[in-house]
Amino acid sequence: MSAELDMKEAVPSTKGRTALRWILAGPVTLIGAVLAMAITPFMLPAGASGVGHLVFAIVLFPLFWAVLFFYAVLTERLGRAALVFTAFYALSAVLIWQAFAGS
Repeated sequence: MSAELDMKEAVPSTKGRTALRWILAGPVTLIGAVLAMAITPFMLPAGASGVGHLVFAIVLFPLFWAVLFFYAVLTERLGRAALVFTAFYALSAVLIWQAFAGS
C-alpha cells in the first residue's frame, strides 16, 4: 500500500465524494475568498490616496472566489484539496494575527 492517501479509499461512496465536493466548493470556498480579501490590504502598499489597498481587495474578491471554487470543483483528489484549504486558512490566520499584533 502506498503512503499516499487515495481519496477514493477514504470516501468510498459517490454520495460521500459529492457531499465533500459540495462542502469544499460552497462554504469552504466562500470563507477562503473572504480570508484572501481580508489579508490583501496587509500585503499591498496603501497607495497615494491611502485606499488603493482596500479597493484591490474588494475588486479581486471574485477572482479569489473563482480560483478556489474551480480548484474545488475540478480536482480529482478531494483529500489534497481539503489540505490545501486548511493550509491556506492557517496561513491567512497567521498573516492577520501578525498584522494586528504589530510584528
